[in-house]
This record gives sequence, structure tokens and C-alpha cells, in this order.
Amino acid sequence: MKNEEENLPRLLKSLQGKFDEIIVVDTGSTDRSIEIAKEYGCKVYEKEWNGFADARNYAISKCEGEWIWHFDADFELEDKEFEKFQKFLLHWERSKNKEEIKVVGVHIKNFGFDGVVKAVSTQAFIHRNVSEIFWTGKIHEQLNTKMSLLLPVYVNHFGYQDENVQKQKALRNLELLLHDIVTIKDKNKRFDRLFYILQSYAILTHFDPSLSKEAQKFIAKFLVMKDEVTEDSLEFMKIYGLYYITLIYMQSGKFQQALELLQNSQDYFEKIPDLIVIYIQLLYKTKKKELAKKYFLKAAKVLGTLHIQKNTAIIDKINDFYQMSQNRCFELFTDEDIPVIWQKWKKEKTLFFGLLLLSLYEKYKNEKYEKFLDKLIKIFHNEIFLIKKLHIYLEKKEWEKAKKMAMNLLHSNPHSCKAKEILGVVAIHEQNYSEAIRYFMDVVQMCKNSAGLQNLLVAIDEGGYQKESEKIRHLLKK
Repeated sequence: MKNEEENLPRLLKSLQGKFDEIIVVDTGSTDRSIEIAKEYGCKVYEKEWNGFADARNYAISKCEGEWIWHFDADFELEDKEFEKFQKFLLHWERSKNKEEIKVVGVHIKNFGFDGVVKAVSTQAFIHRNVSEIFWTGKIHEQLNTKMSLLLPVYVNHFGYQDENVQKQKALRNLELLLHDIVTIKDKNKRFDRLFYILQSYAILTHFDPSLSKEAQKFIAKFLVMKDEVTEDSLEFMKIYGLYYITLIYMQSGKFQQALELLQNSQDYFEKIPDLIVIYIQLLYKTKKKELAKKYFLKAAKVLGTLHIQKNTAIIDKINDFYQMSQNRCFELFTDEDIPVIWQKWKKEKTLFFGLLLLSLYEKYKNEKYEKFLDKLIKIFHNEIFLIKKLHIYLEKKEWEKAKKMAMNLLHSNPHSCKAKEILGVVAIHEQNYSEAIRYFMDVVQMCKNSAGLQNLLVAIDEGGYQKESEKIRHLLKK
């Protein structure tokens, strides 16, 4: 770790009492990270930075247990997930083939700015403490042994909630990757590095579109190598690399190049949902509205099928599709399209046709809006629908209903900024200002939410909590 004083308390608090020992390797922190780790009883070792794999391997050398579980500083392990892990550990330790299980993977829930899960990935972070298992790679490191088992255990990840943090990580990663790729001769490994270089440029061109010029030579190399590498494990990178290239083109205003790239990649649309979503955005930007409308409906069907299959790649697309439904469909669809969309909803019964129909009901103030919203909540219990219902309760001043639903939402997702924001509003109405401040402080600190800051100031002002003013000034400076 390095300079993780903001993230570390959340992680270490979640690990307390779960493990025999907690090893922390610090690679040059100048903040309170080391002090915090020691306060939580961790064994802390300092080491000069020489890449991520080197730091992880050094940590392994200090471990005494039979099993090792690696965590990043911006992770969190909930009690219920650890309990699931313990059950699986007990089960496979009793099995006859327990020695065959050496490397175990878990699911990583990546939280966005609003406290909602944007994507779920998998990573091998658990392994036996044996000398033949170690990490490789200065950046985007991996274990040298293939995963034996993937558990239905989820770890929370909060590394991408701050845009500035995203930018700094991308700059750091790009520097390491550019240094790393010149030393690699193996074609498959070079392709792997190229993929992550494009990922970094896709993030950075959001902040500085001119960087697309630098990225161009790597784009050209990637497109050539895509047809040359044959390893099955690289198939995902072949497809998803196209998504990053499209993002780079779009963010630098090269819409036609992006469009041509995706027009030649439509066979992948049903495998990688990001591609069909970004294709619709491109069609809209290039004023191909009829084609955009056609693919909007196709996206609803494709994404709905993947959602029914519980495809983890679909999680962040729910929010993307919702945003498109709010911002784009009104220019593509009119109230005359409602009967057609209703028939598609009736036939498919997927969340995405439900989102589209609900957006049209809302836009055209259709009397069926609230009743249909209740139906979607009952079927899907999705946070998007719950938040809409909560706002209806607030508008009607049905405070108790709003409080009950928001508490239930917070129970299912303890990191939901929207739920905390609404509970804060209810607390102000109840004149429970200390509780309102607690909720809004969470919203401001975790979600960097300006609306939360305004509500926080209201709670402090009305509650007479002058002592909190210094904290607010500190947050404003940050």
C-alpha cells in the first residue's frame, strides 16, 4: 500500500476477528497509513517499491498460515461473505481431492460514485501458502497458477469513486505498462500489455482528448495482433479492446472512425453488452436516429437475455441503459411508440423493456406511470425503481413510507448514497438533525455528492450544530 489513510480503516475494520494474522506491506507512504495499520494490530513491513507483484510476494514471505487471502487497501469484506467463505473452506478441507485446490477466486463488486455496483469482476486472490505459487507482473499482476475454484463470495471495491483517483491511477498504470511492454518478447503477453495500455488511454482521453494521438500507434498494433494471438484466455481482451478503442475515438471526436470500427464488429454485440450500448450512442451522435432507434430496441432484447442469464457483465449496463432511456429515447421515441413498446414488454418481460416503457410513461406523464413502477419494483426490486418510488413518497410527504423503504434499500446495499440522502431528508423533517448530519456526511465523503453537501449545511444550520462547520470547511477545501 501507499498513502491509503482514507481507505485503510474501512478495510481493516471489515477484517477484524476474521484472520489469524494481517500482513501489511507499505511501499513509501507519507500519510498516516502505517500508523493506522498498527492501530488495527497488523504486522507492518516497509519495502521499496518495485511493482505490484514484488510487493505481494514480499507479503507472502511474511505469512505463516496455510492459506493466504490478498486484499487491496480499497477493498472491504462483509461478514456474510466471510461466513460463506468459511463454509466452503470447511467443505473442501473435508473432501478427498482437497490437495487439488490451490488457487481460489472471488467476485469483486466495483462501486461507482453513487454507491451503486457498476460492474462485477472475478480475481484469484486466495491461495495455499506454498513456494510454487507466486505473483508475476509489475502492473496488473496475476498468480502464476491457474484458478482451481471460483467461489460465490463477493468483496467490495471502492477504487473508482473519485474521478481524480481514476486519472492518477491511469497515469501511474500507463507509465508502468509502457516501461513493461518493451521488455516482453512473448506475443501473448505483449498483447495483454497492449490491452491494458488501451484501457489506460480510454480513461485518460476522457480528461485530455489530445492523448488519442499518443494512443493511435498502440491502437494500430492491437488491431494487427488481435488476429495473430491464439490463446483462449485472450479472447475477452480481443473483444473488449475494441470497446476501449471506440471510447478513445469518441472522446477525441472521431465519431466516424469509431462507427466504422463497431460496424465491423457487430458479431460481438451479444457477447459484450458495452459494444451495443456505445454503438447506439455513436448512431445518435452521427444523427442516424432511425438506426439508433432500431438498435435501442435490439439492445433491450440482448441485454434482457443476458440479465436473465445473470451475466455479471450486465450490472453496469442497467444503469447505462437507464441513462440512455432518460436522455436519448425521448428524441428517438414518441408517445405514439408506447403501444409498440408495451407489446415488446408484454412478450419479453425483461428489465430493459421495462426501463424503456417506464421512461416513456414518465416523460409523457402517462397515468399508468406509478402503477407500472410498482409492478417493476415487485418483479425486479432494482435500485433504480426503488429510488423513483422513494422520490414519489417524498413529493407526497409520506415520510414513514419513504423511511421504511430507504432503510430496506440500505440494508440490501449499505453503500447506497441515494438511500442515505433520502433518510437524511426524512431526518430533517423529523428534526433529528444529528441523524441527518450522519447520513449526509456519508453521502458527501463517500459519494462526493454536492446535493448531499447542501443538505448537510441545512441540517447543521437548522440543528444549531456549529461544531460541524469546521468539518464542512475541510470537505469544501478537498
